[in-house]
Amino acid sequence: MTLNTLLGPLLSLENEDLYSCCVLTEKSVSTVQLKCRGKSFTLHAIAETLTGTFWKAVVPAKELERGHAVQYALEADGSTLVDKNGRATWSFYIPNTEPR
Repeated sequence: MTLNTLLGPLLSLENEDLYSCCVLTEKSVSTVQLKCRGKSFTLHAIAETLTGTFWKAVVPAKELERGHAVQYALEADGSTLVDKNGRATWSFYIPNTEPR
């Protein structure tokens, strides 16, 4: 089963060692998990809006291995979250900290 996001996911760099992932879901959603590289990270509800709940996870880059592309997915209450374009996975690249 899939659920639609209302907004996102939004990925940002908090600082050179922390990435954050945010998503807006229906208010009925009670848990959201970020799945990547065989690991699971819990998103925390940080705000209620008129239309839904805004969730955020902050993940240390060391948990994701630098110098590689990272593909990730989101699950809400055990169901796959899908964005407005029908995508269920997204990716980003974590650069190395040392020059080659």
